[in-house]
Amino acid sequence: MLRREGDRVWLDLDEFYPPPDKHPNTVFKSMAIAFQAMGSQTSYVDLMGLSGAAFRLQVGANLCPSSPHPHLGYPCDSLAQQALGYEYRECEWDPSHTDKATRAREVVVTSIDAGIPLLAEAEETGLVVGYVDVGQDILLRHPYSKRGEEPESLGDWPGWAFTLMTKLPSQPTREGIVESLAVGVGLADAKEPIGSGYFSGFSAYERWISDLQDSSFLARATMDAGAIVVGNAHIYYCLVDARRSASEYLRNMQGQFREDVGSHLDRAAGHYDSVANTLDTGWANVPWPRQLTSVSEWTQEQRSNQASLLRQVVALEREAVSEVELALEALGTAA
Repeated sequence: MLRREGDRVWLDLDEFYPPPDKHPNTVFKSMAIAFQAMGSQTSYVDLMGLSGAAFRLQVGANLCPSSPHPHLGYPCDSLAQQALGYEYRECEWDPSHTDKATRAREVVVTSIDAGIPLLAEAEETGLVVGYVDVGQDILLRHPYSKRGEEPESLGDWPGWAFTLMTKLPSQPTREGIVESLAVGVGLADAKEPIGSGYFSGFSAYERWISDLQDSSFLARATMDAGAIVVGNAHIYYCLVDARRSASEYLRNMQGQFREDVGSHLDRAAGHYDSVANTLDTGWANVPWPRQLTSVSEWTQEQRSNQASLLRQVVALEREAVSEVELALEALGTAA
């Protein structure tokens, strides 16, 4: 895994990377890659499920692209850490501050030589995977790096924080699984915005649908219209991924429970699969900016079609949440 070529030293982590365009939650994508490179069996799906992210939908003002981030709104990253007990320490990266930069380079060299990648966090999360010339440059796999891509030079680019994982996650516990289910139901039914104005669950669906159906939405929004196109597509993309993760997580974990509880989780998994499959039929209405020459090409007809599909999804989502509630009732842990 550790490769050397001239004065370049890096960890080849390609075997741990997902297929192209999978795992858009970069915090848990990069964390899972780091854990597995260090010998843990903890997967992306484990992190998505135990954190509640697999069951969450958040929509911020103007369809803000930050809406799915696990650090924002409901803190999914904190729940994952609580459930799995992993530990970390932060290493400040400030290339304009000689002492801090020197210390960060030393940490990177020591960690990479020991086969330990570091999380590299800015707006999204990538991985520090190597160095050049005894740490004079740092090699990064950016947050959306794909299998087969080479590490990139960080240079003196500021704005990143490095995180060193100091304790690997434990195995998921029954209590952690139950907590994730309860959080998922709570987030689905949340009536008030969470954190800095993020609507959650069914309220988020209604906010999203309302915005899409409003023909004046793009014109009156306080955010650049191009950012709204990005936000809409990114929330949609992450929702498909989350519900596929929810389905896989529930099927993976149902064996931890009695048959009557497991049957409810299996049915919920089926409904979450249906949510993802239904959303996948609607990509023609959900363009990315690179597919448009101007924002006006994202038509009101497309937005209305997307809103109609989301209404279909809400019905499926209610079925899924109902089955999770029944599982919790069977366990005697319903709110």
